[in-house]
Amino acid sequence: MTLKIRTWPDPVLLAPCRPWNFDDIPVNDRDQFEKDMIDTMLEERGIGLAANQVGYGFRVLAMHLQENGQVVVMYNPMVKHTSQEQWLAPEGCLSFPGIELEISRPKFVTAQWQDRDGEWNERMLSYIDAKCFLHEIEHLNGGVFKDHVSDLKFQMAQKKSQR
Repeated sequence: MTLKIRTWPDPVLLAPCRPWNFDDIPVNDRDQFEKDMIDTMLEERGIGLAANQVGYGFRVLAMHLQENGQVVVMYNPMVKHTSQEQWLAPEGCLSFPGIELEISRPKFVTAQWQDRDGEWNERMLSYIDAKCFLHEIEHLNGGVFKDHVSDLKFQMAQKKSQR
C-alpha cells in the first residue's frame, strides 16, 4: 500500500522524530511499515523517504542506494562522520513536488543505523547516496531542504515549478 506523502507546509515535517523502539512495534507491523515505506518511495519515483514524510514520527528512513541499486530501510539512523569536501548539486524532495534547489552537502558520509532486527550497520556513502542520506536525516531532525537557501531562492524555485 502506498502512503500519503505530507507536503510543505504540513507541520509534521518540522517535528523531530523519536527513536524507533523495537520492543514497542510487533514484527508484523514492522514488516508492513517497511513494505509501505518502500512501495511509496518507489511509486513516487523517489530515492529516499523519511517516516515523517508519510506522517509517522519515528526515526526511520528508506533509501534506494544508487551505488548498487539496493533498497534499505534504516532504523534510528545517524551520521557518524561527514567529509569536509562539499558537493553542489540539484536536490528535490517528495514533500516539495516539482521544486528543485541547488544544495551543497558533504561528498561523503559515514552512516550508522539499525536494520530490521536491531543490528547496527555502518557504511560509507558518497555523492548522491550521501546527499540523500543527509536529506532524510534532516527530515527526521525536523528540518527541510529549503532551509539551505534564502527565501528569495526558494520563491524563485516555486515559481519555476509552476510553469
